[in-house]
Amino acid sequence: MIKPAQAAIIALPVLGVAALIYAAHTVANAPIDERIAVGSVPAPKASSAECAQLIAALPDKLGDFTAGKLVEPAPPATKAWASPSGGEPIVLRCGIERPSEFKVATPLQDITVEGNVVSWFRISDPDMKAATWFAVDRPVYVALTISDGTNAATAVQEITEAIATSLERVKIDPAPL
Repeated sequence: MIKPAQAAIIALPVLGVAALIYAAHTVANAPIDERIAVGSVPAPKASSAECAQLIAALPDKLGDFTAGKLVEPAPPATKAWASPSGGEPIVLRCGIERPSEFKVATPLQDITVEGNVVSWFRISDPDMKAATWFAVDRPVYVALTISDGTNAATAVQEITEAIATSLERVKIDPAPL
């Protein structure tokens, strides 16, 4: 039979290990409170009602990425998600100018979420080791920048859903060749 003193000797280390496991789990799953610096780009429609609707509809998580706080002064109609590993963030900008690369012959990729289609095109920047996806069939242009090595499919799919549900689809307006 185990005496109370012996039980305490056995229970204390077990409780200590359990407390360490709980603390590690809590820290690992705590929201990221990292400030993200995002530079400004021309965004003449960033203050539009459409961008306000989209920003309000964006999720707080994109896969493993968690919405971060932007360093002030933050560009309007911009949201960023921080990597759990401390890598480059995913950055969304709404209301930007029509991308100069968006021309009549630009190949588009249509992504459908629950019957709603959003037309995107992608530009890779090997120097920055990132790609930017542009949604071009809404009343405002939306850019989503994702660094290489990040699961772009998850981010683009989740952002497509937010765009499809918050912004009406319009006829595309590419620049001439």
